[in-house]
Formats: sequence, structure tokens, C-alpha cells
Amino acid sequence: MDLQSLSKSLDAIQSNFICTVCHLTYHKSWYNKSNKTCLFCNHFLQCHTRATIYRYAEWWYIKSGEEDQAAFYKEYVQNANRWCDRFQIPVTKESRELEQELES
Repeated sequence: MDLQSLSKSLDAIQSNFICTVCHLTYHKSWYNKSNKTCLFCNHFLQCHTRATIYRYAEWWYIKSGEEDQAAFYKEYVQNANRWCDRFQIPVTKESRELEQELES
């Protein structure tokens, strides 16, 4: 078995991946294998507020095809908070309100 087929086999069974930009670990549903980045690094590197990221939650929920909206939003907020903490994006009053709205 060559290295390329071994890598593909491992990707098929591996459930968590490390983003090459932020170096955080994400479940494969939050990871873009083609460029080896997480959803947040792939789409929000130029973003400077948590509120902006939270506003996209509904779009990502629709795009994900997930059935349980509450569970998706909970995981989205957790991952977004980890990512924002990594890049030292501050919590604001607006972001707290949006976070509470998503989690309710």
C-alpha cells in the first residue's frame, strides 16, 4: 500500500482533523479537506467580530443539512468561541446577545 492510498484510508476513518491555520482540532464536518482548514479559517479570517460569525450560523445550518437545529447551533457557537479565543476576537454585548439567541 502506497502512502497516498494509506492517507485516503486514514481520512475515511479519521473523525477529527487539525486545521493548518489555527491549529485547533475539529470534527470532520467542520473541516475542509481540500485546503486543510476549518470552516472558520476558510471563511472568517478577515472577520473582526464574533457577532459577524454568529450572524452566519443560519446559513451554515442550512448548508450543513443537519436535522437538529439546536444541536448544530450549540456546536457552532462552541467552535466559533474556540476559534475567536484563538485569534483574540473580543466578546461584545452584541455578540453575547446573538450567542444567547442561538443557544435558546
